[in-house]
Amino acid sequence: MIAGEYSLMLGLTKGLACTVSRQLQVTATRYPRSSQGYCIIHSSLWKHPKSLSFDHIRHKPDKELCCFTLHRLLNHLEGILPNKPNPNKDHYILDIRIDSALPLEAGIGSSAALILALLHAVAACLNTPLSDCEVIRLGYDIQKSFQDGHSSGYDILTIARGGVTLMEKSATSPLLQTIPSHSIDVDYLNKTFYLFHQNHLTSPTASLTAKTLPYFITPKNALTQRGKVWVTQQKAFLAALLKRAPPAIIIPLLNDIRSTLKQTPAFPQALKSLEAELISPTISFKTTGAGGMDTLLVCGTCDDTASTILKDHGYLKASYVFSHKLSFLPKTAKPTETTDH
Repeated sequence: MIAGEYSLMLGLTKGLACTVSRQLQVTATRYPRSSQGYCIIHSSLWKHPKSLSFDHIRHKPDKELCCFTLHRLLNHLEGILPNKPNPNKDHYILDIRIDSALPLEAGIGSSAALILALLHAVAACLNTPLSDCEVIRLGYDIQKSFQDGHSSGYDILTIARGGVTLMEKSATSPLLQTIPSHSIDVDYLNKTFYLFHQNHLTSPTASLTAKTLPYFITPKNALTQRGKVWVTQQKAFLAALLKRAPPAIIIPLLNDIRSTLKQTPAFPQALKSLEAELISPTISFKTTGAGGMDTLLVCGTCDDTASTILKDHGYLKASYVFSHKLSFLPKTAKPTETTDH
């Protein structure tokens, strides 16, 4: 996420996001079986395969994103299929393999990519393929439920569309709407920002949302005085990006937004320490997610001194850049055999 993290969720500003040059692939294969089957999940995200019965997935989902997504998907598919008794409906083994090059908990949409790839691959494998609109809507519902209601769906929409996505909150639907015509492109983003990722895991940023928003929004959903300043700053930053402004204009706008955000009780102390050492008239930064210690967008002169400071604070130059590529790649396959996404 580049601009509009919290304010987009509230419908106060537009938002801007872009996919990166890392991929996630899900392969789903169905093997017939004469007796009750099960689901087995192999993943590069954990050490050992997980084996689960279909009853467990349907009725007792684990509080883990992959299992939670399968729970919602199976119940959704059964809800749209004709309600006919089928004693052999679970007589198969569903083999799911997840291969991800996306870093976890880094604010670049790894959870959204996993949800979308699972929905596409498993639904097609079970002979009930979903349209793009169905996947986006179901993916948003899953993410919002999994994150206790704290989700704008911007990462779901961006990864589903691919590339640079400008969006706004719909007045008639919980889903965001894309704004097709805008001047931002991947080349501009890669010339304006350097991406730095954390060299260690941190807590998910979703947990900070409930602590941060009340600082800007009253219980009656009115903006506080700080909130009005913050929204104005967000709009100015996005307007500069849409004009393809140079770093000299972007840097003070980033500093203004961060100076407001860091007044919130949830703003990480570690980012305040980084700011004290790094910030100058020629360099600034923001996080890609909702204010936690995510991947950093560093704008300005990123010389050896700046890179050393970032490294000392646990950030390394990312091997990925902004890209038009999708984080999931559909491939043609026979749905009753194998489907990759």
